Amino acid sequence: MLDRKSRSLCGLTRRNVLAAGASLAVPLFIGSGARAATGGTLVWGKSLEMTMLDPHTALVGSAWQLQYLVYDTLVTMGDHFEVQPGIAESWEQPTPSTYVFHLREGVTFSNGRAMTAADVAGSIGRVVDPKFGSWWACQMGSVKSVQAVDAKTVKIELDEPFTPLLPSLAASMTAILPMKELQEGTFNPSKELMGTGPFMVTAHQQNDYWTLTRNPHYWRKGYPKFDEVSIRIITDDGARLAALQSGAIDIANFENPDAPKLLQGATNVKTAIQQTGDLYTLALNPVWDQSPFRDQRLRQAVNLSLNREQIRDVALSAQGTVSGVAAAVFKDGCTSTIARDVAKAKELAASAGGLSFAMVVQTSEAIQRIAQVIQQNVAEAGIKAELNVVDEGVFVDKVFVTGKFQASPFFWSAYADPGMVAAWWEPSVSGFTGKYVVSVPELNDLVHAERRTPNGAERTAQLKRICALVDDGAQMIPLVTKPVTVGYRSDRIQADIHPFEGYNDTLRHIAEFSRV
Repeated sequence: MLDRKSRSLCGLTRRNVLAAGASLAVPLFIGSGARAATGGTLVWGKSLEMTMLDPHTALVGSAWQLQYLVYDTLVTMGDHFEVQPGIAESWEQPTPSTYVFHLREGVTFSNGRAMTAADVAGSIGRVVDPKFGSWWACQMGSVKSVQAVDAKTVKIELDEPFTPLLPSLAASMTAILPMKELQEGTFNPSKELMGTGPFMVTAHQQNDYWTLTRNPHYWRKGYPKFDEVSIRIITDDGARLAALQSGAIDIANFENPDAPKLLQGATNVKTAIQQTGDLYTLALNPVWDQSPFRDQRLRQAVNLSLNREQIRDVALSAQGTVSGVAAAVFKDGCTSTIARDVAKAKELAASAGGLSFAMVVQTSEAIQRIAQVIQQNVAEAGIKAELNVVDEGVFVDKVFVTGKFQASPFFWSAYADPGMVAAWWEPSVSGFTGKYVVSVPELNDLVHAERRTPNGAERTAQLKRICALVDDGAQMIPLVTKPVTVGYRSDRIQADIHPFEGYNDTLRHIAEFSRV
């Protein structure tokens, strides 16, 4: 049981980043080792290695993708962002700030021990405990207490209403861990994976492969359909495409915007485009004393020069949707309120004495393409942009740790609620964006207010005003949503790829996949 007021800040500090990174080094795996006699092996070509094992501190989607195969959450998301039962088969909300969850019977960890309400309360309590410092705590509101009422009932009490609480509980960052083993020291979530999900890890070679076998104690009887998932880390898109076409792998995810075109006509290969709320943005740093973007006129000049449709069509091969901060895939989402005006951009840049700036650009193909289109867009307004391509470690250090950069394109996961990602535009909520975002009083008030406001007309209006304020401030400029391409061998497997995703759970229905 947790009974303390938790912080609502996400607090991503150098210590958090380094601690998360340090947890990657020595993976060990726990499970009974039992496996079903039939079902076969699903071979997944995964684009990135999983390097953050503890789900409560994992910062990146490449980790979440794999964690969903091992761990369960209280609730889960439907194909259109609706909250659905997970290991909680039902729940009620007796007051606006109180939630009571009723747990399923027969939920068991892969070591054979039955899950209890103490595991659930302990797991959620760990996330919101300020001493633990999970970055996800700010997406759960101000949690007053988490209590195991009895063996099958958990109660969460908040200090005040928080509309995104249920969607936040569908994230792998709230995965249910075996708290008894964690407290006894026989399970270390930064080095091991053990959950109540459909699979358990039985082998791993860093940057090469993972082998997951069926959890014989999985609560969904008759699932998963496959006995085993063989994950092959194939970082090169071309190699992953070739492996899929040759039949060396059964399914693969692609970040390359050209993947759908490249897979067209491939024999027995079916392609699914998964729309997400993930949002490409361009950060213009008003905090660092060596950034020209301390001048709002220059930020607005860049914003006015951007051709978002061209970014979508050229950089992302016409995939994705032009979007505001509340992603357009949500019912209450928004598009940019800024119309392109190159003449006005030139005027603003000239009034500030001209503009030349450098962009820190990750090695991702899509990010590099976006940066190149931005470079061309601003050049039309007489603005010079230099592209500095860096690896992920340098990017994280410059943007999230030291804040010593002028501009950088990157993407945010938008999660499962239109207001959740808006928190990153207000450093009093997020904490870590304070390195490159200055708090705006009206925006600050609205971000806090919309999180307390029930879904409906009032919250929709608040979200639209947030979108307008973000566009005007131009500190992190929303561009387009980030689609995901999934290709699979239709002659080898039956796979249901859900159409919308917020938590990078690319293979959300994997337990139901089967061999043809």
